Amino acid sequence: DLDVDDINILGDNLGLGTMPEEGDIDGDNEVDADDLAAWLALAGTVNGDANLDLKVDTSDLAILAGSFNKPATSYDQADFNLDDQVDTSDLAILADTFGIDNTAPITAALVPEPTTLTLLGLVGLAAMSRRRP
Repeated sequence: DLDVDDINILGDNLGLGTMPEEGDIDGDNEVDADDLAAWLALAGTVNGDANLDLKVDTSDLAILAGSFNKPATSYDQADFNLDDQVDTSDLAILADTFGIDNTAPITAALVPEPTTLTLLGLVGLAAMSRRRP
């Protein structure tokens, strides 16, 4: 299961150099921002989703507001850059992704097929030819 504890392990090892024991999601022997992005992608969300509900919304903003200008020990306290402080950098991350909702179903745009367009054109021509005396 992917949960906030996994991000916190990643954060604990962030920037410690090469060959970390835990947190190297992308396998490049460094725990860095790329690993956070990879973890979030695996979880189906984006940075700024403090409560990991797959949406960046007012709930996440409320969490950030409650933690603002305070030391943080966890991603779910809105420490989105994992620097142990909730500040304007974290607010900027939330602002960049605010409104993303990965729980909404993806719908394909309805695009008529060429055959349909051809038939509609022929019907239109036939209707126009009937109106002539």
